[in-house]
Order: sequence, then C-alpha cells, then structure tokens
Amino acid sequence: MQRQGGGQSGLGCAEHLLVWSLRHLVAGRGDCPLIADAFSAACGEDAAEVFATFRVVIRMLVYAGRRRLCVARPGQNGVSACERQLLNIIAAVQAGDRPRFEAHLSWLARAEARHELAMAVQAVARALSTHQLILPLPAAAPPGRTECGLRLVAPIASSAPRRENIG
Repeated sequence: MQRQGGGQSGLGCAEHLLVWSLRHLVAGRGDCPLIADAFSAACGEDAAEVFATFRVVIRMLVYAGRRRLCVARPGQNGVSACERQLLNIIAAVQAGDRPRFEAHLSWLARAEARHELAMAVQAVARALSTHQLILPLPAAAPPGRTECGLRLVAPIASSAPRRENIG
C-alpha cells in the first residue's frame, strides 16, 4: 500500500519521507528532530533503525557512486534525477524486479562497490516494506520513445567528417 499526501508534488508518503530526509542529510541537518519524528510516525519503534539504514544507503551512494550525487535543496519543489534514481532502485527491490534493480545498480555504482550498495538498498527496502511504505515503480516509457517524447527511428550516427588536429 502506498500512502498518499507526502507534500512534494506527485510523491507518496514514503517517497516524500526519503527525499525530504535525503535533502536534510546532504545539507548537514541529519540530526533534525523533525526527521526523527517523521520516521517515528512512519516506522514506530523501528524508526531509529530504519533511518540509520537509510543513512548507510546514502553513505554507500556517495562512496560507490559513478557520478556525483545531485540533490535539491530542502524545500525545493520537484525531484532531482539522483533523487529519482534512489527512489526507483528501492521501488525495484520492493517489487521484486531484479532486472530493473540490476540496471539501476549498474547506473549508480562502480562495479567494485555494487555488492555493498546492493545490500544496503535491499535492507532499507525491506525495512520500509515492513512498515507498508511501498514506493511505486515508474511507468514504463512507450517502445521507441525517448524520455523527451521524441520517437527514435534510426540509430544516430555521426555523418560529419573527422577533423584532424592540425598543429
């Protein structure tokens, strides 16, 4: 079950809790009592453990990441691409969608650190599921369409001649 009413446009409660907490962690406000209260409301007596597990996922993303983590400021509307990736990989674990999980894991983490990140993400996904905090999988894009809505009809090849470096 996905609870609604998270505050960020289009996000359920679980998604909002994670994005909101992530932004505060990155901003150096991880000890904010409001985060503890939000996790307590969502996870009861397991709140401290669930939040600690989520913090491990964030630390692993920073350590294992193939690229720099890009997070919006607390209070900013919308969701960054990195925030969406985090929500998507957790949703994939919760849905038991192994291929999608592996694809997100490959995109997010360097090969040598994927195992550790996978364990952390699986742990937080199970912890959230235990408290009925289920993240929805994103809708699949129609075949042959890119994210921007353009239809890909042929592979893109460079037709421009190669330029030689003339010194």
